[in-house]
Amino acid sequence: MKPGKQSVVQALRQGGRPVAFICLFASLFINLLALTSPLYMIQLYDRVINSGSVDTLFFLTLFAAIAFIAYGALEMGRGWILQRFSVWIDDRSRDHFLVLIEEAVAAGNPAGFGVLTSLDIVRNFVAKAAKNLLDLPFAPLFLAAAFLIHTWIGIFTLLACLVMFGLSTICNRLAQTAQASETPHRAYSSQLLKEWVEDREQIRSTTDTEPLRNAISHHRRAANKASKLSTERVETFTGVSAGLRLFFQSAVLGLGGLLVLRGEIDPGLMIAASILFGKCLVPIEKASSTWNALKSARRAFKRLETFEANILSARTRIAPQHMIEGRLNAVGLSFTPPDQEKPVLNNFFLNAEPGSVTAIIGPGGSGKSILCKILANAMQPTSGRIDIDGVNRNVWLRSSINADIGHLPQSPNLKNGTIADLISSVGGPDAMPMVIAASRTTGFHDIVQALPDGYATVVGPEGYPLPAGDKRLLLLTRALFGWPRIVILDEPYSDLDPYRVKLVTRTLTRCKDAGCTVVVATHCPDVFEIADSYIVLANGVMQNTGISKDLHPKLSQNESRAAE
Repeated sequence: MKPGKQSVVQALRQGGRPVAFICLFASLFINLLALTSPLYMIQLYDRVINSGSVDTLFFLTLFAAIAFIAYGALEMGRGWILQRFSVWIDDRSRDHFLVLIEEAVAAGNPAGFGVLTSLDIVRNFVAKAAKNLLDLPFAPLFLAAAFLIHTWIGIFTLLACLVMFGLSTICNRLAQTAQASETPHRAYSSQLLKEWVEDREQIRSTTDTEPLRNAISHHRRAANKASKLSTERVETFTGVSAGLRLFFQSAVLGLGGLLVLRGEIDPGLMIAASILFGKCLVPIEKASSTWNALKSARRAFKRLETFEANILSARTRIAPQHMIEGRLNAVGLSFTPPDQEKPVLNNFFLNAEPGSVTAIIGPGGSGKSILCKILANAMQPTSGRIDIDGVNRNVWLRSSINADIGHLPQSPNLKNGTIADLISSVGGPDAMPMVIAASRTTGFHDIVQALPDGYATVVGPEGYPLPAGDKRLLLLTRALFGWPRIVILDEPYSDLDPYRVKLVTRTLTRCKDAGCTVVVATHCPDVFEIADSYIVLANGVMQNTGISKDLHPKLSQNESRAAE
């Protein structure tokens, strides 16, 4: 889906309302049908046993069976609805958040890294835990039925529910407190261990590593102590709760027996009171166990909402309404790696017009590959700016402008997949016309036709062994898929025989004739035949620029300087 101003989080909230209404409506009937057991028990004692009627027993049992079948069907339907809604949540929002994450990463915002995790928390809650909360609003229904049986039965059931809920709440609070104490120690010990591994060369030269080992051991002991305390608290309250639950279930039967002896209720109502007591407790216990999951899901949803709002409110970029022309201008580009002080690219300028080929030449390590990545929008420069059609590149939507930039990296990874999927980046059957068009442009089509399964041939580390030159042509074809207006090629002539070198040169000519803006970093002299201008790089600094007719002598002169 294309990014826009629409809030997908708001769409998820709106989509969840009818689902919640349907599930609550189903839960109403589920809980009404759950009264079948106590009603059956009452009728069994009042009608069947007193009258001795087999026919009455048969019809009562038949009606109960129908009610239980309906109960099971509604339970199944409710679970299916929640599961399918959880899948819809992911399908509806996944691509939207991936676009927002891409924009956040491009802007240096680390907040996007946990977005998909938050989305999974919300989805898993809906699929697995939300059902436990849907019966809670109907617990008063069973409590009211207990009061209808007898006032003391209702009071006892209410007090027992409050006690069990209180115990569960205290248990969760204590467990959270202990877990909050455990997490920092566990995280810090892992961070120390990670730093130890990453700085192993420096640590190896240091003889005294005992303080580091002692620090890791200390934090792990503290984390284990907190974990032990949390587990002991949970197990203690779990045991107390289980014992109290059994006691309450027996006590309600005892109270019912006392009321039967006093002639205030029938034996059937005594059994029904026990069943209703269980029906009151189960939703409360399920809700208590799901309470932490609910809070986690609410926090995750809030994170999604905040992340989306921040990205959308800060988005001043525009999506191109038509195909760009492809004028590419770079002003003062510099790049310094995070772990270095010296820039690998320094104060680079470029003016490339549509229908032109600009050659970037220079010795290895001169900064050509870094420059290509920056021009292709695969990396951001440390300083400087890039304009496309006279507009700062950062103003364009990244996902939209990237569709008009074709990039061939120097050392790309070729993953497993069919040739068609690798060229189109898994564009599907609808992309085949553009796959074939790009292949014909590069001359790769004839090579593909000679393969066993044509475009369906699986290549990659575990697939058909393509020669290095054909791999290069495949990747060049992928860079030209969809006829991008700006084409950035890093060493397109690498690993090619003379025949394939001519194919690449012919491809560059076709791109030039089609009005594409082509920037190619290469050592191959064949590019000189079609290049309109050139730039010589050495140690990340522009040494010479000129037009193609001056390229040969200037190249030789600067390569000699670089060698010195």
